[in-house]
Amino acid sequence: KIFLRERLNGRKEENHRILSTLQTLSIERFRDLARTCNEISHRGDLGRDGQDEAYDRVVKNFKSEMGKIREFINDAFKEELPPLGTPRPYIIPTDWAYIRQRTAKL
Repeated sequence: KIFLRERLNGRKEENHRILSTLQTLSIERFRDLARTCNEISHRGDLGRDGQDEAYDRVVKNFKSEMGKIREFINDAFKEELPPLGTPRPYIIPTDWAYIRQRTAKL
């Protein structure tokens, strides 16, 4: 019983660590996005079309960074949890709809 409890606690701690990393990285990226958008909105030299183009570049970059974070977190789930006895670790789908367990074994 003690071994099983320790293993369960290890899985919970690892899930928490991975999700905390996701939270921290996401907060940083959203903060950067908000700051950059605020800076763009206060630039008078760009004009409306220039601001729109700047916003498009910033959002495209943000989406790319968040995609890399999603892949990093999914890799962490796949690499860290199976050794702790999780046959189907969580994954974050590309549409960010919700976190779900993998449907197939690794």
